[in-house]
Amino acid sequence: MEGRVRAVKRHEFGSGWAQFKIRTYLYDNSRVFTLGDRYEANGWAAYKFNESFSVSAGARWEKWGNIDGDDRGLAAISTRDPHTSGVFLSGLRASLPLGINFLMPEGSRLAGHRISFETVYALHHDYVGPQLGLDWGISLGWVAAF
Repeated sequence: MEGRVRAVKRHEFGSGWAQFKIRTYLYDNSRVFTLGDRYEANGWAAYKFNESFSVSAGARWEKWGNIDGDDRGLAAISTRDPHTSGVFLSGLRASLPLGINFLMPEGSRLAGHRISFETVYALHHDYVGPQLGLDWGISLGWVAAF
């Protein structure tokens, strides 16, 4: 089951957005385990310099729970390898995205298209067990509006 709450605010100089999402699993799957619940909170604000160029900054927070139950096919190695045990798979992460956005001008062949570049920096992470962490990342996007 998944639920979302969103809020958006726009005015002539910029915009802001916030979202909270929760995903919870009510039943075991066919292999008799249930994924852990997930919680996410995201927000950003953008400042518009002109009709084509803006910058944005935000905050992201994620929390996920352990897997309840386990794959019986992995039971023989679960005492030696913590990656096969669901009790070591929960965690918490907070990050800071910073972006540059360019909206193609009206009258051009690509009017309404937006190109964005975003860098994401890890602010905090806390994992239970051996999991890959996030140090930083980049994202390049192209959105076409019709």
